[in-house]
Amino acid sequence: MKLNKKACLFITLITVLSGCNMNNSISNSNGINSSQKPSPISVEKPSNSIDYYESYKNNSKTEATETRYANFFAINDFHGAIEENEEEAGIVKIGAYLKARKAQGDTVLLNSGDMWQGSIDSNYNRGKLLTDCMNEIEFDCFSIGNHEFDWDKKYINYNRERSSSSGYKTPFLASNIYNFDINTKKTLDYANYGDEFVVRLLDNGLKVGIIGGIGEDQITSILSTNVDDLTFVDPVKIVKDLSDTLRIDYGADVVVLDIHASQYDITNSDSNTGFYDNSGITEFSRRTNKHYVDAVFCAHTHQDEQGTINGIPFIQTNGYGKQISNVRLAVKPNGDVSCEYANNLSASEVTDGYNDDTLTNIVKTYKAESDEVGKEVLGNVNGGLWSSSSLPFFVAEAFGEYARQTGYEVDYAMTNNARYNVEDGVITYRDLYRALPFDNEVFVIKTTGSNLRKEINYGMKICRFDSAPLDDNKTYLIAVIDYLAVHRSKYRKYDYFNGFEMVGTLQKEGYDLYNYRDITADHIRNYGKTISYTNYTRYVNKFNTQKLNSSI
Repeated sequence: MKLNKKACLFITLITVLSGCNMNNSISNSNGINSSQKPSPISVEKPSNSIDYYESYKNNSKTEATETRYANFFAINDFHGAIEENEEEAGIVKIGAYLKARKAQGDTVLLNSGDMWQGSIDSNYNRGKLLTDCMNEIEFDCFSIGNHEFDWDKKYINYNRERSSSSGYKTPFLASNIYNFDINTKKTLDYANYGDEFVVRLLDNGLKVGIIGGIGEDQITSILSTNVDDLTFVDPVKIVKDLSDTLRIDYGADVVVLDIHASQYDITNSDSNTGFYDNSGITEFSRRTNKHYVDAVFCAHTHQDEQGTINGIPFIQTNGYGKQISNVRLAVKPNGDVSCEYANNLSASEVTDGYNDDTLTNIVKTYKAESDEVGKEVLGNVNGGLWSSSSLPFFVAEAFGEYARQTGYEVDYAMTNNARYNVEDGVITYRDLYRALPFDNEVFVIKTTGSNLRKEINYGMKICRFDSAPLDDNKTYLIAVIDYLAVHRSKYRKYDYFNGFEMVGTLQKEGYDLYNYRDITADHIRNYGKTISYTNYTRYVNKFNTQKLNSSI
């Protein structure tokens, strides 16, 4: 571990030490045997100090005669929003601003996940660009989100091992991600895609413990085949135990939770009835007589979320680099912690005038390759194609027609909503990539009409090739993106197309994986004229789900 001159010292831990008095009920509630966790990593000692690792682990507190402060700045769901535009500040300005805040010495920088996936500039290098930026900014943590699993899991480990020119590595956190046997439905050992927590020592002497995790249900927000060997266990029990460990064994003055989940997910509250906590995560620990957490930084739902439960702030931005969360905690000499300030700042406003040459050069280096691919003009659109209507209809038509051209006489094609609109005018490959950033393969399956109707009622978009009314008892051949085809519940049972029969996948020579975005790109290239949005509305018969019971 490299220590800088300001002694902004980190200790990243894969697990708690053997001396920590952990509650054995972890294995009772989650089926986890705590003895299966790996041993702590070794920590490099400063040459002019005693055994720093052991001294850091004691319970002693820095004597304080006045209130001290810990400032937190956080981003979530950045989704590859590297470039600056009218709404998004871009990684260079945000990074320069955060670096300036951290230089003040009382600041902690958090990243709550879903950082990489979302643009050609980030996807093309599998997150390396943004990981290099995180390391240059020196984030204090990066909690793994669901979209970090969109590619092969090896890319999480590759990026975790990357470091800045000074040797800094952003600690990846994943306290509740465990290996899993899908055949026996048994939770196994700790998966080690990140550490459980990190301890940060501020210049004012405050010790800040950061616990990182992901929402339990988000296993369902990932292509099932990518995570059939993993499970996300209930984070609440883990967070409570780790909080006690941080306060008792590491002398943490402040403990915060950085989690890729919304406030409602982590507290098990009802979003229709306001802020309250059914999980007990904001209660006092009997062992420490302190709140389990002093602040919770949320993610995943892209909401401008701000609220307080039992005096504990919960906060989340709407993502894409549009906002930066800022929480300021006050620690009195007697150890009491209170929230002095919590707000989401407009990233474009607070970063105005900020720049950083190192971050600029990182972006330029990687963009040189993605710009070459992204600049291709695919075609033109009149009126734009919208992410929740006309664009997914166009996409379903694209791969449905390709399926029929390649010998699959599909009755329906089905997809979900796009991520962004395609604007009026020229469509480049970069524009399409932003709208369809995922690498979903298209499966051809046999399924029942009742399964098909269920997914249509859930809001999935279709292109209909069978003119007869939909029959719930009939078997249909459909082209559908892999995420929908093989979707499993958190109990690991197929729940979208239960009992489906796999027939094949859409392929093209020269492609290892001919994903739905590239099929759509070819459809645009071959369209032969300007695409009019009026041909892709929900009122057009082949897209109209209100006419499923009628002939068209």
